[in-house]
Amino acid sequence: MPPLVGLEDNSRYYSVAMVLMHLIIVGEALVRRIPPLSRGIRPDDQVKIEDVKPYMEIPEDIVERFARFMQSYRRRLERNLGDIHLNNTTPHPWFGELNPKGWSTLGMVHQIVHRRQIEAIVDRLKSQTSE
Repeated sequence: MPPLVGLEDNSRYYSVAMVLMHLIIVGEALVRRIPPLSRGIRPDDQVKIEDVKPYMEIPEDIVERFARFMQSYRRRLERNLGDIHLNNTTPHPWFGELNPKGWSTLGMVHQIVHRRQIEAIVDRLKSQTSE
């Protein structure tokens, strides 16, 4: 697959299942990070890129798991959210210090990048089966 804007080079070889697993891993991390930051608590853990790689056995029901995750993501964030504009930050390995709104925005952009990745994978698969 040719490089997509915003996609780390080694991530471009993911399958759709790997992308979905990666989105769940990152999304769960955001649910654990954004609410505490928005309430003035600085998480002790550091974000590491290698911790969000889907290099594991992917469950067969990954599509259903992703759907369930997406249904609960916003509700889980909103239920625990304080002041999203609070100037309480924690570092991202590539983008530096981010406050709760910055982490939320990053999560949104992250979803967009990987949606484009999934669409490109599906398009490539369609073109291979039509040959």
